Amino acid sequence: MASARVTGSGAVAVPEGSIPADRSLQRAIWALAGPALVEQSLITLVSLVSLMMVGRLGPRAIDAVGLTSQPVFFTQSIFVALDVGTTALVARSIGAGDTRTANEAAKQTFVLNIGMGILVSLLCAVLARPTLLFMGASPGTLVQAVPYFRAVGAALAFNTLALSLTAILRGAGDTRTPMRINIIANGVLIAVGFPLIYGLGGLPKLGVLGAGYGTVAAYVTACALALQAVFSGRCPVRVSFRDGYRFQRDLVRRIIRVGLPAAGEQAVMRGGVVLFLRVVAGLGTVTFAAHQIALNVWSLSYTPGTAFSIAATTLVGQNMGARRPDLAEKAGQVTNRMAAVLAIATGIFFILGRRWIFGLYSGDPQVAAQGEIAMIVLGLIQPLQSIQFAYAGGLRGAGDTRFPLLSTFLGVWPFRLGLGYLFVSAFGLGLFGAWLAIAADQTCRSLLILWRWRTGRWKLTAV
Repeated sequence: MASARVTGSGAVAVPEGSIPADRSLQRAIWALAGPALVEQSLITLVSLVSLMMVGRLGPRAIDAVGLTSQPVFFTQSIFVALDVGTTALVARSIGAGDTRTANEAAKQTFVLNIGMGILVSLLCAVLARPTLLFMGASPGTLVQAVPYFRAVGAALAFNTLALSLTAILRGAGDTRTPMRINIIANGVLIAVGFPLIYGLGGLPKLGVLGAGYGTVAAYVTACALALQAVFSGRCPVRVSFRDGYRFQRDLVRRIIRVGLPAAGEQAVMRGGVVLFLRVVAGLGTVTFAAHQIALNVWSLSYTPGTAFSIAATTLVGQNMGARRPDLAEKAGQVTNRMAAVLAIATGIFFILGRRWIFGLYSGDPQVAAQGEIAMIVLGLIQPLQSIQFAYAGGLRGAGDTRFPLLSTFLGVWPFRLGLGYLFVSAFGLGLFGAWLAIAADQTCRSLLILWRWRTGRWKLTAV
């Protein structure tokens, strides 16, 4: 068997016509997933710590942050068309040895992202209050949530640009630079946010708004570091305006064609999640606080899933660009097996450690009692979730972004939202019913993604 290695761009290099052994592929996958795993772990850890800090301010503070997060995520989905489309195109171009196209795609995305980011930031700052009212925020929660939303929303232009640039770097196989960027940005979030939340060192005690200012500082820092990376010329992909700028319609059309379904996927998912939160919010402040904590813990399980999804996207995309669909398929299969091992371990940890985990967030026994139910369901769905992350990442790398859109729509709207409303409002199952609907959503999506991968039709996708 030939051995696999990771080149400077992150692509797996093997002799023509050969398939590397699983162990060689595992080393190549870890070379990409390892830095991404560290990066995502730190992002998640900071998110967990931030909610823990805010959680000590009471259930309304948790609600304020939780109700804001989903509209922000929904807004970010607008940029996914550019990010996913550019990542797929960059990966294909690097795999084919066409660095010029990869660089030009990055430049087109950079310019478009700036204009869209400024517009979205202004809209978020202006529409903060009506958005939170739509989400079902109570008058007491609005007092803390509106200033927080306005601060975070005004800085979204920096965040979306940073996300776009780091996605481009990952498409080229560079997962270490995004890791370094996020390590620094997360450190800034804690260094700025923690003292402002509690008024340490003579600073004003701003509560939830202090967490918002910490998030703004992190967004700006990440954006500055990402700009430095892509303009320096030291990374696989470089943005340069020495030759000026000319809008390239055909190239942008290729990016949008691949990325638009991915943006639709995110919009469908976030839209369903926003409406689902409104259903859960009707159960009361304590129940909603428990739900928000469970969702925050759930993000911990995204860490290995996202890391392996990034590896699958890069390896499948680059090897499809190198006209090696056989190696792309093998890379996806090995990535899925590796992700499943960590997912099972994570699920066991969630179930056995559920009481201890909730104790880190809140001392309220009512919140903890309701949250334990969600944690058990969350632990059980981890293996299914790993399938969804790994193979969906592979599909996106191949440019097959339409099927993940379909699977997300079928999972989130009929199952999570439809069953959630039925279980919570009609059957009166409370938070347990809400999480049963989430489990049904994850099962549906995972089985559909697995079926699509096994058909092999993604190998025929043009980018």
